[in-house]
Amino acid sequence: MKAHRLVQNFSGHRALICALPGRSTEALAPTLKKLGLQSELIGHSPAEPMVLPFENINADRDILFIDGDMTLATDWRCLRRAGKSALPPAPVIGLVGIEAPSRLKALLLLGATAFLAKPVYGSAVYSALFLGVNEYNRKEILVDTVDVLYEKRRRRAVIIKAVISLMNIRNIDEDVAYELLRKESMRARLSTEDYCEYMLGLKQEQDKNENAHGERQALKG
Repeated sequence: MKAHRLVQNFSGHRALICALPGRSTEALAPTLKKLGLQSELIGHSPAEPMVLPFENINADRDILFIDGDMTLATDWRCLRRAGKSALPPAPVIGLVGIEAPSRLKALLLLGATAFLAKPVYGSAVYSALFLGVNEYNRKEILVDTVDVLYEKRRRRAVIIKAVISLMNIRNIDEDVAYELLRKESMRARLSTEDYCEYMLGLKQEQDKNENAHGERQALKG
């Protein structure tokens, strides 16, 4: 899990500017350059929907500036980061011209963590960068924490299944079953959760073999 860090210096970052051509954003690239960012303008024909270029995006380096007045061809849901379904592939700062609720909602659904009003003024860019990147990092830590908790809950369920299985097999109570599993896991040099998964896997394989043997005997009879 990434440790939380407050980003204040954006030198060395890359800004991918997905915006309609025009004077409303012409101050953005020069201001980003002064702050140490390399800018790339994603060009397209205004008559066609823009396809966002997400190949080789690095969340630790790249920042997306997305114009909310554009029509986007990309389905963002298929571009979520692996294992982080609540996050876009990099921090997103929305460029807002028309403040219609539907367009603001669209930028939020794209994962925007900060907004920058159009026409863009240089004095507002650093604040948007600071908020957008650091809020994205905070969300990333929260998502990682939730993923860890879900995994812990899943593995706890495995222990419960193993305890119940052992209780039924050996006719013992839950405390004795758990203690036996804990000792066996230590002997096998595995965590209790890993040992329980291993034990349940063996039992499933054994049950499968017994069922197959029973079916063969039934066919012979």
